[in-house]
Amino acid sequence: MNKLKPFSIVFTSLKLGKHDFEYNIDKSFFDEFDYSPVKLGALKVNLSFNKQETLFVLDFKIKGTVSLTCDRCTDDFDYPMETEERLIFKLGEEEFEQSDEVVVLAIHEHQINVANYIYEFIILSVPFVHIHADLPNGEPGCNKETIAILNKLSVEKSTDQPNEAIDPRWEALKKLTGK
Repeated sequence: MNKLKPFSIVFTSLKLGKHDFEYNIDKSFFDEFDYSPVKLGALKVNLSFNKQETLFVLDFKIKGTVSLTCDRCTDDFDYPMETEERLIFKLGEEEFEQSDEVVVLAIHEHQINVANYIYEFIILSVPFVHIHADLPNGEPGCNKETIAILNKLSVEKSTDQPNEAIDPRWEALKKLTGK
C-alpha cells in the first residue's frame, strides 16, 4: 500500500470554491522519503484548497516539531517549527513547474498529490545548523557533560603542543582576524 496515497486530492470531484484538508505528519511519513535528514516529527498540516475554473490555490499551514540531532553535543532535541506556504496550480497543455510557486498541470490530470510539497516545505524550514536553543538563563541548552568534555579537550590540545610549528598561511589568517 502506498502510504502517501491519502495526500492525493482528486480535484475533478471538488466543486468550485474553498475546501479544507488536514494531515498529520509523523515517522511513517518521513520513512517514505529515502535519505531524509528528518526521521521523526509530529506536525499538523492544514491545507486550504481553493478551486477555480482553471486555477487552484493551495495554502499550507504547517505547525509542530521535528526531531533533530544537535551538531554540538549530538543529543536529540525537538525543534519547533511553523511555516505557511502557497502553491498555485494552473491547467495547461503539459505538466511543468513554471516557478517556485506556480505549477502547470496537464489538462488530462485529475488529482494532485501534495506529499512531496509538504515534505519540501518541512525540510526547507529546518535550519542548516542544528543546535539546542539557549535556556531562559542564557546558558546553552546542550548536554552539559558533553560540552565540558569538549571544552576540556579543546584546552588540552591547545596547551599540549605550544612549540609546534604553525603553517604560515594560518598565521597570516590570524593576523587578519586579530587573534
